[in-house]
Amino acid sequence: MRLTISFLIFFIAISFIAPSNFALSSDEEEKYIVLFKDKVNKDEIEAFRGEIEDEYENIPAVSISIPETAIEALEKNPNIIAIEPDQTIEIQQQTKDWGIERVFAPRAWQSGVTGKGINIAVVDTGIATHGDLIISGGVSFVSNSFIDDNGHGTHVAGIIAAQNNSFGTVGIAHESNIYAVKVLDKNGSGYLSDLIKGIDWAISNNMDIINLSLGAPTHSSSLQEIVEKAYSKGILVVAAAGNSGKTDGTGDTVAFPARYPTVIAVAATDARDARASFSATGSTVEVSAPGVRILSTHLNQKFSSLSGTSMAAGYVTGNIALLKQAHPSLSHTEIRKKLQQDTIDLGTPGRDSRFGFGLLQAPYIEEHDQLNQVSAAPTANELLEVVNNATTSSERLAAYIEGVLLYPNDQRFISGINTSSRSLLNWASQQHQNGRYDTAIGRYEFILSAPYLDKSISNETSVKLSYANQNKRIPTAQSLINLANTLSTSSERLTIFFNGFGLYPSDSRFEFGINANARSLLNWATQQHQQGQYVTASGRYEFILSAPILNNTIKMETETKLSYSKKLSKLPSPRSIIDSSNRMSTTSEKLTILFGGAHLYPGDATLISAINSNSQSLLNWATRQHQLGRFDTATGRYEFILSAPILNHNIKRETEIKLQYAKLGKKIPSAHSLLNKASSESTSSERLSLFIDGYLLYPEDSRFVTGINNNAHSLLQWASQQHQLGRFQTAIGRYEFILSSPVLRNNIRQTTRHNLSLAQQEKRLR
Repeated sequence: MRLTISFLIFFIAISFIAPSNFALSSDEEEKYIVLFKDKVNKDEIEAFRGEIEDEYENIPAVSISIPETAIEALEKNPNIIAIEPDQTIEIQQQTKDWGIERVFAPRAWQSGVTGKGINIAVVDTGIATHGDLIISGGVSFVSNSFIDDNGHGTHVAGIIAAQNNSFGTVGIAHESNIYAVKVLDKNGSGYLSDLIKGIDWAISNNMDIINLSLGAPTHSSSLQEIVEKAYSKGILVVAAAGNSGKTDGTGDTVAFPARYPTVIAVAATDARDARASFSATGSTVEVSAPGVRILSTHLNQKFSSLSGTSMAAGYVTGNIALLKQAHPSLSHTEIRKKLQQDTIDLGTPGRDSRFGFGLLQAPYIEEHDQLNQVSAAPTANELLEVVNNATTSSERLAAYIEGVLLYPNDQRFISGINTSSRSLLNWASQQHQNGRYDTAIGRYEFILSAPYLDKSISNETSVKLSYANQNKRIPTAQSLINLANTLSTSSERLTIFFNGFGLYPSDSRFEFGINANARSLLNWATQQHQQGQYVTASGRYEFILSAPILNNTIKMETETKLSYSKKLSKLPSPRSIIDSSNRMSTTSEKLTILFGGAHLYPGDATLISAINSNSQSLLNWATRQHQLGRFDTATGRYEFILSAPILNHNIKRETEIKLQYAKLGKKIPSAHSLLNKASSESTSSERLSLFIDGYLLYPEDSRFVTGINNNAHSLLQWASQQHQLGRFQTAIGRYEFILSSPVLRNNIRQTTRHNLSLAQQEKRLR
């Protein structure tokens, strides 16, 4: 029985689903991997009607078919460490190569370091025949040939070892020996047992490096055993950290086998040296490398730009090949240490959960480099002179890209990239509309390779590229609106509105269409979710979140529902959310649950009431910590309260005021000190601001209520004078400030509103 899995974004490489999630007949045979303590005992397997399908050379394990009813008895055997379902593994895809320059690979090549003589096993979907690749050999465990029929393995192989010739792209270790180890089929799917066989083959065939551009969310003892065996043999194993990272970069989301200590876990960066939004994070991330829009080889002699930690892992694998050639006397552990030491530190100083030790840098042999007299990099002004002498937008963009890679903090290059990209995009669009699709495609892809590209330019270019790739001209805004109106599903309409927004971002109809259809699709996906259709719901949730612009309420609700569908859990009711929060021991824990509930049910009165009640309790606790001088503790709680999806205005303002004092390392002033300070101020605006603060801090003190109204009245008179003099904006600002006051007397509020309405129409008072 083959289990299928749908993936979320890019190509987070592998996912496992246990067969226990499915109903099986009691005598149906299933595939398992059995790991023994010391050596395989075939008799013990056969005694339970098990049929041995494969035996591994380097670990005491076998792949078997056996009736499910026999597993429980087999698990009692003291000589067996683990019995694991043989589960499916899958990949998915998605984006241009600026990375070679960013890791300074040309400098390594100029010093004679190209990966020559290093054997690399690309354990993946195989490697396709391609004019830019030389395949040294390989093996397939899923078909009769190791030739790639998916594209993923070929792309990774090109990043590592595409030839340094006159066409296509070039791999970081272009003279290394790559071996195709096919363990995934044309759909990017396969069995864990085949993956283990692939690694087993690499060990037995004396590979120097194993590239695993794949990952799984769950631990496997057999997988851990085989990668540890490879490492003990002196083989360095490189694995993609995974593409399940959270947008804010929090949490430990590193996949297996990257999470294992004997494996080098690789995160992905973009052209700005920022963490790719999809890149997994966690303490086991070891290094980071380019992983966004990487150009490499693909099927049918073509080239393609893809994104993912899969791409970043290819870079690290190639870089290790360079290190091994440059330092042949170093052991595998010493090579790994040098890999870490040669990085450029990014993020938090030292090793961190987003970038590991830092951004990959290619090695070079210094003496050879000096002999070849490699010319110094051009100065920023020299590159700008190149720009001034350039006659085309393409030439200018190329110079700006080179400049920003050498001088990433020079704003002239960042600004120039976007100016020249916009100019080139306009020219390419003209070629596109004239039916010169290949010309337009080349320019569009070149634009998308640029770092620091404005989102609007990137979106527009991506949409136009998709049309050019289909040999279609760019549609008008009205034709897209008309097309959307003819479609029967929210998903189909959203796709059109996404494209429309990318092409015409200033046309508000597309933003409205995105949010209206996102809400409709969210409601439909929620129904599927509650019916237990988790994969369907997850797919729609993720599609909604891919929108180029999205109402924050819809965004937060969708993200929260997605988190439940990923856990195969139905959505809780508001009452059950409140009950769950009440079982928590701290107010912070209660609020965390309630915040999630408010994202699911943004208008639910019981949740709003519970949030405000608990926020007030936490605010009281934080205030006590504040007054004890524990400013950091208080600051953390204040900021947490302010992250609430909905919050009573007075609680919010009181929290904001106290947060300001805590951040300054100051205790909350007494009512008396605030009154004294207010009396010393020279203007009604300054006094009113202090009285408002005082009221929010000490709402029972009637002196602040009196002070608010007296100074609001005084400020109203002054604002009215400015109003009569035609200084409408000045008056409007003061009127709005007065109306922000709590406990304002009704006559002051009514007069201020009336005056504000007239001022907004630029009419004087009657």
